[in-house]
Amino acid sequence: MANKYVGRLIRNFFENDFSEEIRSRFGQWLLSDGAEDEKSRVMREIWEKSACNKKDENTWTELNRLRHTIERSERQARLSQFKRFARVAAILLLPLLGAVSAYFLKPDTVRLVEPEIVECFVPYGEMEHLFLPDSSEVWLNAGSLLLYAREFNGETRNVYLNGEANFKVAKDLEKPFIVKTEYMDIEALGTVFNVQAYSDTRKIMATLEEGKVKVDTKGNNARSYILSPDEEVVYDRATQKSVQREVDASKDSQWKMGYLVFQGNTFEEIMRSIERRFDVSVNYDSDKFAGRSFTIRFSPEEELRQVFEIMKVVGKFNYQIKDNVVFIN
Repeated sequence: MANKYVGRLIRNFFENDFSEEIRSRFGQWLLSDGAEDEKSRVMREIWEKSACNKKDENTWTELNRLRHTIERSERQARLSQFKRFARVAAILLLPLLGAVSAYFLKPDTVRLVEPEIVECFVPYGEMEHLFLPDSSEVWLNAGSLLLYAREFNGETRNVYLNGEANFKVAKDLEKPFIVKTEYMDIEALGTVFNVQAYSDTRKIMATLEEGKVKVDTKGNNARSYILSPDEEVVYDRATQKSVQREVDASKDSQWKMGYLVFQGNTFEEIMRSIERRFDVSVNYDSDKFAGRSFTIRFSPEEELRQVFEIMKVVGKFNYQIKDNVVFIN
């Protein structure tokens, strides 16, 4: 994985509440060879910005327990990996340390957990098409992270998403398919639906094209919805409220074919989509565009400059493109 995407993957992990299995898989990747300097830099940055970076007695206890366990190990071939982990832990001293180390370290021995989770991260400017172990089909949009088991052996087929994905679920009446995101879970038996759950956007959306799905929102105003085709649930992070509404679901999945489709989206939402599609940064004064919404559609053939020529007319602004940065004035 290129160093430029290491930071995005780590930040995506810490911005979501994943299961113990996912956290274990993340710990394995963090310990693995490659991009050690970038991993340490990004995690140090997260630690310095964290509101929970105060060291207490429990933190030191966990760190010392980790060190003592490593020292008791006689398996030198694997020791170097855990020394790297200890160095990261010494920098971060995260409350997470005790939980993560428990998956890798047992009394008087050091054991690596066999990989059970597959991670698929799609860089900005790209798109990914894949099939899950149950033959369910998934399209992943730019800047998305999907985690899933190599084999769906449990009672449910759980996948974890940060970003946008379109799912065509293989039917299995005895094993529900559940997409887990930070603010909502979407359950389906066999259907086609789209989920948009980027960690840097205000709204989380689940949109149904075919079949039926159950959507459970989380938080203080948790609710459950049953969707029919051409319906979606929108969850607002700021208000922690959700709403069910009718839409043209086919338009929400046109990004799979390279289209950028916006239906009453805010200027901020549009700019973030453009950043992910073209792997650029857009600088602008958000106050100047507050309260405005746009309905517009861009074809796959339109390049960055063509997109902004159209947005220039619609949004009534001027712009400049320098390297991979767009300046709006």
